[in-house]
Amino acid sequence: MIEAPCLDCVDRHVGCHSTCDKYIQFKKDLNAMKQCADVIRRKERTYTAYKVPKIYKMRRRRGII
Repeated sequence: MIEAPCLDCVDRHVGCHSTCDKYIQFKKDLNAMKQCADVIRRKERTYTAYKVPKIYKMRRRRGII
């Protein structure tokens, strides 16, 4: 995970997240990374949802289970 720019920031004060340009850019980048990861996870779940039942069906057919 990326470290937030707030750590050891000299301009840090209560409520600065809404006005700090560094934090706003950090949040945009973080959200973009999360969206990419979410797309990858959705593809993996779709594949798993398709493949796992096929594997169990094949095992039942061959008498492995």
